[in-house]
Amino acid sequence: MVKVKVDSSGYGGRKLLKRMQVYTSDRQNRVISLKVTGQVEKIVNIVPQVVRLTGPFNETIRSRVKINPAEKYPFSITGTEIKRGQDILADLQKISEKDNTWELVVENRKSTIGRYFDVITLITDSKLKPRIKIRVFGNIVDRGKEAIRQTP
Repeated sequence: MVKVKVDSSGYGGRKLLKRMQVYTSDRQNRVISLKVTGQVEKIVNIVPQVVRLTGPFNETIRSRVKINPAEKYPFSITGTEIKRGQDILADLQKISEKDNTWELVVENRKSTIGRYFDVITLITDSKLKPRIKIRVFGNIVDRGKEAIRQTP
């Protein structure tokens, strides 16, 4: 028996379709095509799913992310990790005990013009989803150049 693991990461709340081929020693059926489909349940609702920090280097740039575990799959967030951590700060607070809602505030720390990328990992007590990754994109600009780019 051969076991195949199908990665459904990022498909929460959507239909998954994966195609694969099985190679056999059967001369009449050397290749068998398989199709796996199914609805993937959403374990957590994250809004927005990607953090974008864009603005002038001399202003506060901040984004708020709401994290709400699905009622069927409750969990608590026990910590956070930032992959690089040079350009951002992250603060996590539980904002509602009733519906188990969390808020992650991500703030830019970069004081020079440029782009960056980072990943915040939420550490949970869930056996299904012990780590949840949130991508962070930053684009810090000079106010004068930003105004020129926005002019039609």
